[in-house]
Amino acid sequence: SDSEVMSGFADQSRARPGHALICMHPVQAQLFMQDRRVQRLLELGDISDMGASGLLASPTASLRT
Repeated sequence: SDSEVMSGFADQSRARPGHALICMHPVQAQLFMQDRRVQRLLELGDISDMGASGLLASPTASLRT
């Protein structure tokens, strides 16, 4: 089902009926929010910014040889 698919991307328990939550990296979300089309959808109430959530993580580095 659609809800089973979306639950693989984010916990959907906070989603309004007929809506889905989509997780983004903070940098990705920042760029997303700068798009004028997204800003218009926010103004219309078609999408909502749910803010940051989830585990706090620190970036790491790996070296592959």
